Amino acid sequence: MTRQQHHNRPSSAGRRILPAELGLSGRRVLTLPSHVDNCDQGESCCWRWLAHAVLKEASWLKEDLDTLRKEYAHHMEQQTKIESSVEELAELRGAHRTLQIELRSSRDSCDVLRQDLLLAKTQAVQKQSREEDLTQEVARLTEEKSQATAKAEKAMEKSMETERENYKMHADVEDLKRQLLFLEDDKVRTEGLMKALTKERDELREAQEAQKEAQKRRKAAKAKAATAKPGSNGNLRR
Repeated sequence: MTRQQHHNRPSSAGRRILPAELGLSGRRVLTLPSHVDNCDQGESCCWRWLAHAVLKEASWLKEDLDTLRKEYAHHMEQQTKIESSVEELAELRGAHRTLQIELRSSRDSCDVLRQDLLLAKTQAVQKQSREEDLTQEVARLTEEKSQATAKAEKAMEKSMETERENYKMHADVEDLKRQLLFLEDDKVRTEGLMKALTKERDELREAQEAQKEAQKRRKAAKAKAATAKPGSNGNLRR
């Protein structure tokens, strides 16, 4: 770059605009240090390629993070449903135990009634009216027993269905945990790749700065040599 081109390059209030080859034109103005020059390589610039690669990698990382957040929200929703199902299962088990106690009590009552019925049959002549009352009572208790048995069976079926749903949701949660672990592994690998790219970029930048410094020293040596030659020629003429 010549001295005239250096003075004519685009600037804004003392700030130099990043070259458009990086694909950032029209977004924002980045301030470059005063000792950094614009690149004249165009499409062949390695920094342009590296900047695009970093931008793509950052975009992919953002997409992965958004996906992970959605899956984590879904996981928390499933966990809430599981906790609610566990509470309902506990309530159903309590109701089932109560029904079992009532069923045992009904069975005991039926046994007592059967004994009374046998006794009533032996005294059929004297206690016919009592036999009819007991028969009606037995029928009523039998109906209650049937209803209680039906309720217990329904409660048992509902409890088994709830347990199956709980097992299925638990399996879904385990699948989500495995997927989350896979995503975390991908994230770690991506971070390692970003660190490697950052290290390579820093090494390339240091090499470029060292090369520029060497070129400056060579130019200074040539200028010094060129300045010394006219003086030596004058001495020879004298």
